[in-house]
Amino acid sequence: MNCLIWNIRGLGKPENQSFLEDLRQVHKSKIVSIIEPMIQLDVRYMTRKFNFCQVLSNCTGKIWVFLSEEISFEVLVDHSQFLHLNFTAPFLPTDVFSSFVYASCDSSERKDLWESLLQVRPPAAPWLVGGDFNVVRSVNECLGSSGGRIDSSLLDPGFVTVEHLVLFISDHCLLMVSAPTGIRGPSSFRFHHMWTRHPGFLQTVRINWNLPCDLRGMHKLFAKLKRLKLHLKWWNKEVFGNLFEKLAATEKVVHDDEAAVLINPSNTSWAHFSACNPSLEKISEMELDFWKQKAACSWLADG
Repeated sequence: MNCLIWNIRGLGKPENQSFLEDLRQVHKSKIVSIIEPMIQLDVRYMTRKFNFCQVLSNCTGKIWVFLSEEISFEVLVDHSQFLHLNFTAPFLPTDVFSSFVYASCDSSERKDLWESLLQVRPPAAPWLVGGDFNVVRSVNECLGSSGGRIDSSLLDPGFVTVEHLVLFISDHCLLMVSAPTGIRGPSSFRFHHMWTRHPGFLQTVRINWNLPCDLRGMHKLFAKLKRLKLHLKWWNKEVFGNLFEKLAATEKVVHDDEAAVLINPSNTSWAHFSACNPSLEKISEMELDFWKQKAACSWLADG
């Protein structure tokens, strides 16, 4: 999982917005922290602009954090110089605590920053502290020099790696923090034609689609489609179930009933056997739909 941290010094600039969009796509970042955006946070516009589902800001508005939909978070401390969060996600092996920093230029206020960070340090969990610490490491970094400024990250060793990406449009280097994932991330959504053969499919779609939504226009359409997508993922797993397991179980029932008819060809045995055949035919048709769709997708991808 990649996390980007950048003192952008003005997110209102069109060139900075375009560059951030490209960075997000190239590095497939799940978390992006922006320092010094220098504009008011418009949640609806910013999430749509950068294709994120969530964005939050600290109390001063100088630290923003964009998050993808699969990441859950809890704001633990909202400080004037940092935002301390706890992240969880299906693909992370453990909770990750993160403190995104924009330190004051005043040394006495920075002392308060360090003391506050020591107080929020988690006792036994990965902890990332990254951002702009406003600390001069050498005379070359003083105002008026030609040397670029490098933002910093402190991390628990062995859990994440940090790479500094030099940007020619900024005097601040961008930090890319990479953390290992315990399992694969959530798969992309794909509509399956075989769902339409399920007797409850149209009803579950209709009920979900007609649920209230306070948005309007295209925002309403986008929100309802996203809600339906999440519902169908759940429905596929919990209601529709594993097609091949169902097929194997139904074939076994048909085989057992057929054997029972051969041993004892009574009216009851024939009734059981006849009742199983339609179920097997329906599931077999679903399986055929599945392989047809898979073959079509492979043909489009491979030619």
